[in-house]
Amino acid sequence: MTHPMTGDDTAATPDAPAVTVAPLEPFPVCRSASLEGAGWELELARAQRSAIDASLGRLRGLAPGVEALLLTAWAAAPVPLPEALALADGVDLTALHDELLTEHHLPPDRVVLGRSRLATPGGVPLAFSEPQFAMTRPLLAPLAASMADGAAVTVLGVEEHAPRLNAVFADLDRLAGTTCRGDLTLLGREAVLVLDEAVGGALVVVEGGLDVVTEASAVGDQAPPGASRHVVAAGDGIVVPPGRSVRATAGADGALVLVVVVPRFPLADHAQEIVLQGTFWPLLRSVIPGDLSLGWSSYEGSLLEDGLQGALRQVASPGDLDMLLARARARLRSRHTAALHACPPSAIEAIPPDRGLRSTLPGGYVVHNGSTPDHAVLLGGGRRLVTTAAGARAIAVISDGGLHPLAELAAVAPHPDGEALVGAVARTLLSTGLAELGMLP
Repeated sequence: MTHPMTGDDTAATPDAPAVTVAPLEPFPVCRSASLEGAGWELELARAQRSAIDASLGRLRGLAPGVEALLLTAWAAAPVPLPEALALADGVDLTALHDELLTEHHLPPDRVVLGRSRLATPGGVPLAFSEPQFAMTRPLLAPLAASMADGAAVTVLGVEEHAPRLNAVFADLDRLAGTTCRGDLTLLGREAVLVLDEAVGGALVVVEGGLDVVTEASAVGDQAPPGASRHVVAAGDGIVVPPGRSVRATAGADGALVLVVVVPRFPLADHAQEIVLQGTFWPLLRSVIPGDLSLGWSSYEGSLLEDGLQGALRQVASPGDLDMLLARARARLRSRHTAALHACPPSAIEAIPPDRGLRSTLPGGYVVHNGSTPDHAVLLGGGRRLVTTAAGARAIAVISDGGLHPLAELAAVAPHPDGEALVGAVARTLLSTGLAELGMLP
């Protein structure tokens, strides 16, 4: 199948900087880096394969069986996950929840307050503080009374406030190919947590206990299987695949629950991309006359000749499916896991010898089809990078998820002035948030 190029800005120029960064176009023509490629593309593919293996190893080391989060089929039976609290990697989630509610002014869409179905109509109303800088905070006295009355309060995306927890979710992002999220929910007395059946994930009990009832959705004319019931104690968890409704009820003392949200990758989400991509197919263009009153002399390469089955085979071809997956990875946002003091502005201009460079992109980079062996166009973190083969080799080194000194990057960059080139690449990546500095061991 032929694809359109998105302009001639992929062409290299003699005076071009070491690397240029621009926003990612909506529908780039791209592919995953291939282990069957050569030169910098092969090195990039190997590094990103190593990053995936390392992420899986770290997660298994924290909670054996964690791959059930990624591999369970739609509406499959829930999978118990003993000692799942280890996924927090030592972060005190109780203290984090309290800190976010009492010391932070979070955007309104980050805090969700809900009444339990057990609460009476005349129960204690929930209240927010007056907005400041478009942010609010729940008032603690009414909140405490509401919790005793069976309410619940959820803080969305808590991993962003704890670097070690953010590193765990970066590993999940890398394996899932989607942006995962950690939501902390404090359930009041006998409160009920209801989860969207279209979103899979895990319930990890931090404090208290849960009585979890799940039921699979009906598929077509098939009757749904019976409900399943699980009691989950503090420190343990349960993986609930998408396609199952979830009702988790706290005990008389309430519960604190970390909901690990792992969005799946349904092909239907990319229907718009498939349709827009179709406008570039000669297969379809050849049957659109400019004037309906004129005769149409040829249907060669059209639906009338090849038939609808041929068109469907093309849309489901491995190359096009890989492009959809590559685009999704290129859009994954960055995750910063290093302490802020490790990357002050002065360190960006002159990187100290005790600091190493690390990519912040769990989705890694994918390769634009306009790339050549001497000229790389890389897509990642919602950005488009244009660089030389030497610059691409330096970027490949840090794409394994580890910390690397600049000297290591310069050693693999075949360039007359490798240190200067690597320094320019590092400063650009740091200033755009595509990399971060960390203390070398």
